[in-house]
Amino acid sequence: MTPQPYPFKALAAAAGMSISGTRGAYTSDETVAVAERIGHRPARRPATDGPGDE
Repeated sequence: MTPQPYPFKALAAAAGMSISGTRGAYTSDETVAVAERIGHRPARRPATDGPGDE
């Protein structure tokens, strides 16, 4: 059995949040930690120079 990614729509519904709220609810450190715990490499995201990218 392999893990299946949940679509943002399903995660948002389960959390009672909007899709965009769900997408931005976790930091990159949190997603890396989860990926490591489940034995996956985290997806790479392009670096940005926006707020909060310090």
